[in-house]
Amino acid sequence: MTPEMVTGIIYVESRFRPDVGSNAGAVGLMQVLVKYARVRGYTLEMILDPHINIEYGTDYMETLINMYGGDVTAGLAAYNMGPAYVRSGGDYNRRYPEAVFARMDEFRNWLSSNGYSNSFKEQIELPAAASGNGE
Repeated sequence: MTPEMVTGIIYVESRFRPDVGSNAGAVGLMQVLVKYARVRGYTLEMILDPHINIEYGTDYMETLINMYGGDVTAGLAAYNMGPAYVRSGGDYNRRYPEAVFARMDEFRNWLSSNGYSNSFKEQIELPAAASGNGE
């Protein structure tokens, strides 16, 4: 999961509003389903916390991508529709993945037009003590 993908999912799911919910029982920034989060030991209060919501949502999304052999489009479709409705390489609705990809591109373009690298790793500078080189 890249930061761009997380940003794209959050935009499409909640427009960055942590207090939004759905009729299907999804909540928070990444619109995670409460019933599935509970199976993994999360409470409603926990998944309403934006940090935990993103942690759980990205973990679930990575699980889906792996489930579909690295097929990100299928993983995104399954995140939106549910894995029971998506077969890798099969016929499924691609509108949600396309919306996420469009937001990812917008985010990359914003970074570039504002003087940032498209790679977050290049933007992080650790203090010498934290980098482990002892200087």
